[in-house]
Amino acid sequence: KLDYTTNLAPARLTIDVTFLIERGPLARFGRISVSGNVSTRDKVVRRELTFSEGDVFNSEALRRSRQKVTNLGFFETVDLVPRPSGENIIDIDIEIKERLTGAITFGVGYSSEDKLTGQVRVSENNLFGRGHSLALTFEKSPVRANYSLSFTDPALFDTPWSATRWVCCVRRTSPPRSSESSRVNSVGCWLTRPRPTSRW
Repeated sequence: KLDYTTNLAPARLTIDVTFLIERGPLARFGRISVSGNVSTRDKVVRRELTFSEGDVFNSEALRRSRQKVTNLGFFETVDLVPRPSGENIIDIDIEIKERLTGAITFGVGYSSEDKLTGQVRVSENNLFGRGHSLALTFEKSPVRANYSLSFTDPALFDTPWSATRWVCCVRRTSPPRSSESSRVNSVGCWLTRPRPTSRW
């Protein structure tokens, strides 16, 4: 509640204004809904939020959540719209518009060791709408062939941990124009924790 009083001071040709502020009850987050997601699952968006239903309303949490959802790179637009619902309850509508998340890239390079090299890479950054990343890369030159496949889960078992698994195969002919060749296969996995555990 906001009110004010005034006091005229003719001798000073001024008017004193006193504001009276009465703090009301705290508002809380109500229902959180996600709309506009055709392929992306709700939980991919919800796990980026820094607030939950029932928390005390906080405009900074809205701003940070919008930025985190935008940073996923899956959406053209992201809007978090507060809608009053009942007494001291504010529902949040998350309105998003998806963008294409797959890509095919081609490249050509040259080096004194590998000569002319061509590369093709196929990737999808929101596989099956789960937020997973999958990339397949193929490189070929007269002396080397390289195949690699990588898969990343940014929220392993719905935790802050991210897991990446990859398989790589390199075949090299040495020296050039020789029938002799060597082959190296490798498989790996690593865990990272890119997201803070604190919601604030």
